[in-house]
Amino acid sequence: MIFVLSLLLLMNISSTLFAEEVFSEKECQEIEEVVFKSNTVEYIKSLYTNNEGVGKFQNALVSYRLGNQMTNYDYMKKSFDSFEAISKEGTNVFTISYMGVAHSGLAMLCMNPVEKLDHLKKALTILDKSVALYPDHYLPHFYRGMMNLFVPGFLGGKEDIGTNDIEFVLNKMPEINRNNEFKGFIYFIYAIYWGEMKKKYSKALDLIAFAETRITDSHFLKGISNKRAEYTRGIKK
Repeated sequence: MIFVLSLLLLMNISSTLFAEEVFSEKECQEIEEVVFKSNTVEYIKSLYTNNEGVGKFQNALVSYRLGNQMTNYDYMKKSFDSFEAISKEGTNVFTISYMGVAHSGLAMLCMNPVEKLDHLKKALTILDKSVALYPDHYLPHFYRGMMNLFVPGFLGGKEDIGTNDIEFVLNKMPEINRNNEFKGFIYFIYAIYWGEMKKKYSKALDLIAFAETRITDSHFLKGISNKRAEYTRGIKK
């Protein structure tokens, strides 16, 4: 019965994904860059704006960022509710993809195991749909790739999809200043997969080397350095 209800809910969600585009991708990408470059909770909160027009997307993304950074269910739920409301007005690759990402955040933060599984399935389904609608855009491939690399197979994760998606992003994303730091982050996430999940430390170290050339944030670089030391020790064992 739970499986049937989940399918019906997913069908209802997927029907909203073909709505007319309401915000331009350029507007959403510019907002994404500002929100994700913000490091402190206080500054992220200051990015809330009038909840009109593209401001709706900005507020939804700010709530997601706060929910993720503070591991706060209420902010994550607020983000999801906002993206769900936006999807009824119109969609683009950013609004669809982040609706799936918000589902994955709720899966991480909610306490009920049935709800966790439900959010996880919805996240994967929406990201699959986003990739199908925007096959050449890096964003849905990145988030679907991350989920499939780290979600266990018995919960729906598919490593082959994950590796293909991340390879696609690394090959697709141009080497320009706007994306350089983000690309470094992707290399690092991919290194974590090879180091933690596969214990392929040489592969992980190669990816970390690529990450280090693209990251400028000192705190982030310290974390990368710690992982490089850990994987180097792993090779020596």
